[in-house]
Amino acid sequence: MKKKIVIGISGGIASGKSLVSEYIKNKGYIIYDCDLIAHEIFELQDTKEKIASAFNIDIKDVNRKYISKLVFNNKLLKSLNDIMKNKIISQMKEIINNNNGLIFFDAPLIYDWHLEDMFDRVIFVYVNKNIQELRLSKRDNIDLEYAKKKINSQIDIDEKYQLAKSRKDYIVDNNGTIDALNPQIDKILKEIENEI
Repeated sequence: MKKKIVIGISGGIASGKSLVSEYIKNKGYIIYDCDLIAHEIFELQDTKEKIASAFNIDIKDVNRKYISKLVFNNKLLKSLNDIMKNKIISQMKEIINNNNGLIFFDAPLIYDWHLEDMFDRVIFVYVNKNIQELRLSKRDNIDLEYAKKKINSQIDIDEKYQLAKSRKDYIVDNNGTIDALNPQIDKILKEIENEI
């Protein structure tokens, strides 16, 4: 039986984490997407009821777009995370227990939620803050001010970088082009494969 190794792919919002995940997926690896897990949990009746109650809104208004606006404008992110966090972690643990070999998670909030210990390795995608703001503004078609608000709802990317460095996690520099990104991922995958 192959050794079980749990790998997290993380980074700040608009750092290029999805690009890295997509590249790894195209190499034939299975990646569990924590955003998708969160979306499925969000749609559960029980979750919607808790959100409606915590946010003091009608349950029919509990949709991702509206909640996203409330969260970034009214400091309600902690309430949302309190409702979602344990359910997401529980599903992740279930996936880990039911699989062997390499288990990849695309998980944006590893450092924000202090989940580092769930992973044998984390691939951290780094980009400097100015590029991050510009990419998010362009990607989501929002002004820079709103982009900064969304970015500031997470731990600062430089703080995450220091955490990744202190843990000796893999760090991928995505300040350049895709051509500069892919060889870094290939090198990491080779190292991980050698551990199995």
